[in-house]
Amino acid sequence: MIYLILVFAVGINALANTAVREGMSKVGDGSVAQVILKGLASPIVLAGVLMFAVGLSLYAYVLSKLNLNIAYPVAISFELIFVLLASWIFLKEAITLPHMFGVGFILGGIWLVTKY
Repeated sequence: MIYLILVFAVGINALANTAVREGMSKVGDGSVAQVILKGLASPIVLAGVLMFAVGLSLYAYVLSKLNLNIAYPVAISFELIFVLLASWIFLKEAITLPHMFGVGFILGGIWLVTKY
């Protein structure tokens, strides 16, 4: 059950990254401060920030139950996969053959970390 919560938290985080990327891509140019302030006025960026908060809360719960040396590598690994999928689905970014091989290696690594 705890791994399911971890995967859900990471999925929310991947969606948050996608939302922030999409919202910030529409902000335009300016100084760092101007771009950040414009981004914070974007509903999609704010939704992404809220999703980050939810994901972090769930991840904090997971850390209360799992060792960090397991939770963090699994979270980061699934994050890579979920961001790849979310960017493909929502941002229409390409998934290449090397991406697919990488996902296979990542899944193998997750299996090793959680098994041993």
